[in-house]
Amino acid sequence: MAQIAGRRQFLKTAILAPSIVFSATAFHSAIAMSSNDVRAIIQTARQAWLSGNGSAFADLFADDGEFIVPGDRWRGPAAILSVFQDFMSTHRVNAIKIRSLVVQSHTDSDVVHAVVEWDWEDTEIATGKISRAADAIAIDIRGDRITRWREYIDADSVSQTD
Repeated sequence: MAQIAGRRQFLKTAILAPSIVFSATAFHSAIAMSSNDVRAIIQTARQAWLSGNGSAFADLFADDGEFIVPGDRWRGPAAILSVFQDFMSTHRVNAIKIRSLVVQSHTDSDVVHAVVEWDWEDTEIATGKISRAADAIAIDIRGDRITRWREYIDADSVSQTD
């Protein structure tokens, strides 16, 4: 009798263990996929600025998505497209170098949070003046759309030799 009970316990363990391993693997794959999706969104945003493609940038945002820079805030893809085009009518983005990207997701929320740090360089078209800034951006993403993009821009302490 003890032998039969032992075999039943072994069978239960043998049946459940692969399910637990599969679930953990699926969970980690979902997080990795989320990270990869976020990285793709950041790369699309970077490329949109470099190529001057305002539609590509604005299309990343949810209908109520916010684009926030020190002193200003725009809501929705149409407003974001407009401010993008205004900026690009007077500037050319020369370079964006991503220094770091951290992605965090929570099992109890459908929002993925990311922080990207990038170095930015642009030229004012009328004067040829080059500006450089270190930029930290906090980003919230729900589904495949940005709900909040908040920039913290430091143009004062950027070294010209970095």
